[in-house]
Amino acid sequence: MKVYYKLGQKKWTRYGKNYHLPYPAVDNLTHDFIFCRDVQKAGFKIELHGSIRPAHLGVKAVTEDMFYFYHEKPEQKKVKVT
Repeated sequence: MKVYYKLGQKKWTRYGKNYHLPYPAVDNLTHDFIFCRDVQKAGFKIELHGSIRPAHLGVKAVTEDMFYFYHEKPEQKKVKVT
């Protein structure tokens, strides 16, 4: 609730101003990246649970496995978390 109250109006879903562009551009971020950025700017840490795999809900949940059924899976890279 601390994050919810601290973010004020920034807690609602927002997209980058260039999100609609069909090519890489500055500020073409999705709502989840903007939320994380705003949370960090408000002084909170972003913590992820590595064993939980997200899914997007619609008519049915779209999972990582479903995504990679249609797209080539990239080579895994080690990521340093700070």
